[in-house]
Amino acid sequence: MKVFKFRFETLLRHRLREEEQASAAVAEHVAACGAIRRRIEQHRQAGEQAVRQITASLHGAVDVEALRDSASYAAKMRVLCAREAMKLRDAEVELEKIRAALRVCMQRRRAIELLRDRDKAAWRREMLRKEAAVFDELSNQRYAHLREEAPA
Repeated sequence: MKVFKFRFETLLRHRLREEEQASAAVAEHVAACGAIRRRIEQHRQAGEQAVRQITASLHGAVDVEALRDSASYAAKMRVLCAREAMKLRDAEVELEKIRAALRVCMQRRRAIELLRDRDKAAWRREMLRKEAAVFDELSNQRYAHLREEAPA
């Protein structure tokens, strides 16, 4: 029996590569968003620590210079958090675009796979039809041969 050969196999492999590349891009951007979130959390914690230091230093003798430095540091951390939040928002917008591109790649690949499945089913039906025709011919030949050998 012949082996099924999909006429668009090259295109299917190309679509699979496109999908893998899009998937890798999504993974890369998800990792980048995670890194930005971690930086935001680090800045937030550093700012909170500075505020706790300010609060703790308000008891007893107050070192105004250290208080000002801690307040400046806490403000700087809030600014860094805001900047990182803007970066995160931009990165998430870009991530959604890349995910949309991945969905398109997946749909395009799936369309080719459906075509392959339909072609393979048609090929299988054709092979079964040919096989049945061969068996019918063999049966007819055997019947004719038996009739020739049978005494009249």
